This record gives sequence, C-alpha cells and structure tokens, in this order.
Amino acid sequence: MRRINVIPMVQNYTVDEKTLAFHTNLKVFLDDKFIDIKDRIPENLWQFKIEFVKENADVEIVCKEDQKGYTLAAKERVVITSSTIENAFYGLITLTQLFNGKNTIPACEIEDAPRFRYRGIMLDVARHFFGKKEIKELLDIMAYNKMNVFHWHLTEDQGWRIEIKKYPELAKRGCVRDDEWTNALRHMKGEKYGEGMYFTQEDIKEIVAYAKDRMITVVPEIDMPGHITSALSVFPELSCEGKPLKVANQFGVKHTIGCVGNPDFISFIKDVIDEVCELFPAPYFHIGGDEVPKSKWKNCPKCQALMKQKGIKTENDLQGWFTNEIMAYLAEKGKRLIGWNEIMETADLRKDAIVQWWMGKYAEKWAERGGNVILSQNIVCYLDYPYILTNLEKIYSLGPERSKMKEENKKNVLGIEAPLWTEFVYDKKKYDFMLYPRVQAVAEAAWTMPEKKNYNDFEGRLTYALADLDRRGIGYCPPKKYNPVGFKGLRQRFLVGKRIIKDPNYEVEL
Repeated sequence: MRRINVIPMVQNYTVDEKTLAFHTNLKVFLDDKFIDIKDRIPENLWQFKIEFVKENADVEIVCKEDQKGYTLAAKERVVITSSTIENAFYGLITLTQLFNGKNTIPACEIEDAPRFRYRGIMLDVARHFFGKKEIKELLDIMAYNKMNVFHWHLTEDQGWRIEIKKYPELAKRGCVRDDEWTNALRHMKGEKYGEGMYFTQEDIKEIVAYAKDRMITVVPEIDMPGHITSALSVFPELSCEGKPLKVANQFGVKHTIGCVGNPDFISFIKDVIDEVCELFPAPYFHIGGDEVPKSKWKNCPKCQALMKQKGIKTENDLQGWFTNEIMAYLAEKGKRLIGWNEIMETADLRKDAIVQWWMGKYAEKWAERGGNVILSQNIVCYLDYPYILTNLEKIYSLGPERSKMKEENKKNVLGIEAPLWTEFVYDKKKYDFMLYPRVQAVAEAAWTMPEKKNYNDFEGRLTYALADLDRRGIGYCPPKKYNPVGFKGLRQRFLVGKRIIKDPNYEVEL
C-alpha cells in the first residue's frame, strides 16, 4: 500500500493507485455548522487558494454528530466529516499536507483523531527575547502539525516580559539587565539587554487572536513564588529581605524569592493574575512553582509567623499553602492551575492541580492519586538540549509508555509538551535550529497512537516537512545532525560533559 506523507501520521488509512488532480483554486463547501471556519483559514497555512462555494465543490466539509475526530474520503472529490470545528480544521490540514506542494493527492480514505487533547510547545521569551514575528511563525508550524497549546513563559529572574497596567514599571524596568555574563560567552553585544523587549497588552491580544484562528490555546506562565527576581528588582519590599537587587544577569536558581508571609506579596500576585486572566481566555494558568529554595523563608519572621498561624509544619508545606491559595483564586476565574512538578513537594496539594513533569518520578505519583499530568521529561524533550542528548528519535518516543506509570493511570495524562528554554538560544538562527524538526516529532508523539508510530517511517515523511520549511524560509537542523552517531557523536558528548561549550552540535558545526 502506498504511504501518505503527512505529519503527524493519521490513525488509520487506505490508499490506492488512483490520483486526484485539482486546480490552484480549491472550491470548498462548508456545512452551516462550520461556517466560522471561513475566518480560520489563514492563507499562509495552505499551499492553494480556497474559494468557498455552495455547489460544484472540490471539497465538502460536513458535520456528523457525535463523531470522534474526523474522516477524509478522497475519491472523485474530497469529503471531510467531523462533529467539531477543530477536527474539521485538522481534516483540512491533512488535505493540504497530502498535496505536498503539488496539485494532486492520492485517492484515499482516512479515519483520524488525536491521542492527547493537550499537545504543546513552550517558549521562554524571558531569558532571550523573541517577538511577535517569531511567535507567529511558530504558531503557523504548530497549527500545520495539529498542535493546540502554546505555553508562553513570560517572566523569569532574567526578565519580566508582559505589561501589567497597575504596575507599569514591571515591564519597563523588570526586562532590563546588565548583560555581562552573556557577553562573556559572546552571545549578546552591549552593556544592557532587554530594554523595550516586552509585550504590551495589545501585543498579547494580537497573538492570542492569531493563535485562536489556528485552533491553538495560549497558556501564560507567570513564575511564582520563585524565579521572580525581575519583579523583586522593581519591588524589593516583596522579598523576605527587602533589600535592593537587580534583574538577574546570570542563569540558574536564585535564593531570593517572594515573601509569602507578606500580605502585600499575595496582593501583588493576585493583581497580576487579574490582568493576565483578562488577556488569556485559556482554561489554564501556569504558575511555574519550580526551583524554589526555602532558605529565606526559614529565617523570615513573616513567613514563620504565617506558618505558626496556619499550623504549617515545613517550608515545603508553606509553598503548598501558597499554591492552594493561588489555585483557589484561579478557580474563581474559571482557570485550572498548572505547575512544574516541584509543586508536589507537599502532601496537601489539591488534586485539581495539573502537574507538569520535567524530572524525577512525580508523574507516576500524581497520576496514581488521580491528578492530571503533562509529560515534559527534560532529558527526553527539552528543545534547548543539544541533539546529542535529546536527538530526534528520543523526542519521537515521548509518551507515558516511557515511564513506569501503571496502565490504569495513563488515562490521567492530559498530554505532552516540549519546552524551548532560551538561556543559550540567543538568535533566530539557533532558535530555528533547536525547534525544527523537533516540533514535528513532538507533534506526532502527541497525536498518533503508539502502535501506529514508526520512527523510520517518520524520517521518510519528514523530507516533505523540511521542504515545506524551505518554502516558508524557515531554518532547521539538517538530517545529518539530528541523530549524531559515531565519532562525531562521541566527541559532542565529551564536549557537553566537560561543559566546554553548551551546544557543540550547533556551535562547532555551523
């Protein structure tokens, strides 16, 4: 049977030797229930021009109640059926991939549906800033590969990148750092980095709307109570020590964190949440919650007084109290809290929290308790890691089957997400190199059932995806480099182990 060259691979298909040819203008009939799809057909996603018609259509998109996923039948013409506008959109994505830059497609029948409902990519714009152009380009590629969650890491020790109208100095001052450390690595030029590099609320609305047209939900991340030096540089009185400090200009875990025993810090966080929730209609809100050193809390009179008042025994439980407080506040706004797996370091965490697993054995524990999990194991899918550590084949294997999670608990996996942290991703060339074709591998891991996945077959189909990136003028890691082997691979692993350079696969060879 002929192979269909689409990514992610569909769940079931049959194909014959017949080929269907179409004109450059594709005539599409829309069921009345899908009429809104007219406004969700971004021209830059398709290889052909779409004309909506009432009769004599090349493609019919028909509503079929209670259908899971979508079907696509290409015989004399193409008929796509679905019960939701999202899956009808994905049917169109599959159709345009079938063209592969030509005006013909193979005659085929497809039955398809996503494995996971949460299929995400995370971008850190705080360490190094990437603006609207880069983000929209990423959203286009995500949509073209049926990914539906863009996790936007907006704040960090090294930069606050979102306008908060109640606290205008947050973005104006909290995004500017003395960039001495990155200059030493020749990653940036100039004494300052970040001035003016933040997103206004109008920018946010523009990107959220752009994503919505591509069936993508944008999830904001505002780090708390750690990784918050950028905010404390503007409001040092909200830390336990209350001493002046600068926006961090080195990467790593910082011991100065928010003072959860200070009611003003809690009020500040809630004020920020109020404005962020107005900008993002997503049902999720990410609070970070990772890498929170507790040494300052142990010596803070306000934090210790709160622990005594609430009967909190340990500083880990104090973070759990804070997380539950914020979770309840978000619930009032119709949002579910997501946090990195450190939020589990208390026995009292409420079960409606979503744990994003990046290290350790937290996923199994939380899933056993009935909680939802997002899989993002660092050594498997961190997109900033060099290819020698997270090569394409390893990323393709992402899923609960890689863990020791019991079969009955896998239903609690909400989905998977691959983060691109930007400590060492400092320009567009490296940004593209680290993202692609890893995004395509994550997309198939998130969409396709494991028994339908085949890495060698995926690499064969990837040729067409890379050609699409070429048409769009987007860079990527070339095939000879995304699965380093032999002497070259050993040399790269040695250099990474010695920390001579962060990413020899990129630095040495390009």
